[in-house]
Amino acid sequence: MVNVRRQERVLLEQRDGCTVHRVYSHGDAAELRPGEPLQLRTIELAPRAAWQLPAGRPEVGRDWLLIRGQGQLQAEGEPAVVLNPLDYHVQGPAASCAAARIEAGADGAMLLLRERWLGPAGPAAEPGSQTSRDAPDA
Repeated sequence: MVNVRRQERVLLEQRDGCTVHRVYSHGDAAELRPGEPLQLRTIELAPRAAWQLPAGRPEVGRDWLLIRGQGQLQAEGEPAVVLNPLDYHVQGPAASCAAARIEAGADGAMLLLRERWLGPAGPAAEPGSQTSRDAPDA
């Protein structure tokens, strides 16, 4: 586990109601075991603002955690997923490789995006996209 204070984050983007910080980055994937994080970013979105994530690499998986607000995640070629506070969404191999867009709801949103190393087995060992909901009836 790595602890990073708010003032130690690295600003990556700030425009059009969107602020992206890098909280953690591991430089060499060869040193990682499957599932370990390569990079962790926070994305803060103003109401109705959106952020576009380019297509990823097949050996990297993406996990999303919505901290506050509401958001809709749309990966190219996948159905849209609405995320509410504390919902955790693991993108399957196809969605992790695709370009993605996250759009905030009426109150804005704050998310964590964790990119993890899949290892030599790559996407073949990964299940499809899954969402764990915080709401008891979800």
